[in-house]
Amino acid sequence: MDRLETAENKMILLYILGRWSGVTVGQLTRIALDTRYMDYFVFVSLLDELCGDGLAARSVRKGEPLLDADGQPVSRCDLTPRGAEVLKSLESRVPRHVRAYLSQAAASWAKELKKENTVVATFDPDGNGAYLVRLRLNDGVHDVVDLRLLVPDRTMAASICAQWRTDTQEAYVGLLALLNPPGTEEEGR
Repeated sequence: MDRLETAENKMILLYILGRWSGVTVGQLTRIALDTRYMDYFVFVSLLDELCGDGLAARSVRKGEPLLDADGQPVSRCDLTPRGAEVLKSLESRVPRHVRAYLSQAAASWAKELKKENTVVATFDPDGNGAYLVRLRLNDGVHDVVDLRLLVPDRTMAASICAQWRTDTQEAYVGLLALLNPPGTEEEGR
């Protein structure tokens, strides 16, 4: 990869970070690879360089509710003030077709990121042959649902997670109806 291509790819990453504060490393990876301007290895190398140069920051936030596959809090990436200055001063040097693509794609990425941050469904083995499923729905301010289920096998865990991701609203309404059948409103007061 030549210097111009490296600089363009760094600007793409800065642009993405400038659009979404606190994007997870996984989300940033997917978005960067979706651009098709870089592969995974180039992405990892460039993100490390940006962080090393103080243009981007990667960290685990205190109280991070989103967990990775190992049950650890996810790392999030942010543009630093220095990175914002570089982006502002050099953004116009990114080829017009690249900027046009990024601007157009940003709307679909924003929609995906919002859904990922509001609807979470994960599962992990519990060490005893079962799987712990975590279903979460966040309205942007509060967790509306934060449910943990222990299920007997991986197939069931994957199915529950897939169903939650595709039919969250229906599942939420069904859960409310199941736990609060008609005629019980007065009993809980």
